[in-house]
Amino acid sequence: MNDNLNKFIRKHLLDLVPYESARNIMNESQSTDINLDANENPYSISGDFSYMNRYPEPQPQNLILEYAAYNQNKINKDNILVTRGADEGIEIIIKSFCEPQIDKVMTFPPTYGMYEVSSKLNNVQVIQIPLDKNFEINVDLLFKHNEVPKLIFICNPNNPTGNLISRKTIEKIISHFNDSLIVVDEAYIDFNFKNTSLDLIKKYNNLIILRTLSKAFSLAGIRCGFIISNLQMINFLKKVIAPYPIPLPVSQIALNALSNYKTNNYNQNLILLEKNKKFIFESLASQNEIVCYQSDTNFILIKSKNAQEIYKYMVANKIITRLIKHYSDYLRVTVGSEHECKSFVHNIKIFLEKLKNEN
Repeated sequence: MNDNLNKFIRKHLLDLVPYESARNIMNESQSTDINLDANENPYSISGDFSYMNRYPEPQPQNLILEYAAYNQNKINKDNILVTRGADEGIEIIIKSFCEPQIDKVMTFPPTYGMYEVSSKLNNVQVIQIPLDKNFEINVDLLFKHNEVPKLIFICNPNNPTGNLISRKTIEKIISHFNDSLIVVDEAYIDFNFKNTSLDLIKKYNNLIILRTLSKAFSLAGIRCGFIISNLQMINFLKKVIAPYPIPLPVSQIALNALSNYKTNNYNQNLILLEKNKKFIFESLASQNEIVCYQSDTNFILIKSKNAQEIYKYMVANKIITRLIKHYSDYLRVTVGSEHECKSFVHNIKIFLEKLKNEN
């Protein structure tokens, strides 16, 4: 482990000896016919569970190779760690690098709430630098800040605002805060893949990228995500993550989706989502009481002084949207199916018409 990585790791973890299964210790080229090392039950239960009596790989290698291929091999398998969704990635990173009550995490609200939640769960203080009125990171203001956080989380595209943070801004932050780890959460990057920061992994050793299959790949139900970083970082995080984090069915479903994304309905679904998003924008463009913000994701941020009332009206009509914590005039709406989007637009127009008549 090099000295540059050591300066980020919590001191008591520097000499951590990880839990290792016997199969994990074996050379990758070795294979076995009889496995008597992990106290597994040799008899599977009836039904379609014939292979479930065995533990999965510590890290599913075929899935990792397929994910590297999906990313056009801009990274190799040694740069990837599979996690139980991007949320586990956030949790692992915070608990691996932040000393409770000493180190600090920086975020740019409004942004994804789990950065703050996971920090507080680990007794780590959060520094918040709000986005400007255009939902951009004010780099000049940021660089005047005299504290050096251990971690800086950048959600790109940002949730809940839906906009991209420019590559220039991200690279400025990575370069300026060279004593901080910069975590770029790319949960929604598949909707605008050309703007990924993936190629910067080779340029900066303080960069970590988070990914997930929950959004564009329609696999929220399996909880599969990825940490992408330099080799030394991934090797260290392998020590911290649970021994068998990814269940066999999860890795098989994820592998199937990635292997066939060019021939399955992945691209068709992205086209449909873009069409439905355009429908919402165009349908609500003439409504004076609300503002819809352009989005590089599968959701739309709506501003209205009546956001709270809109939310309640939607709930009353069995439609759930998302209020933005600490930002009472904003509402986040997921781009659903054509039927769902039409129903949402229909109901919000009814609400706004009632509001107009009352006034």
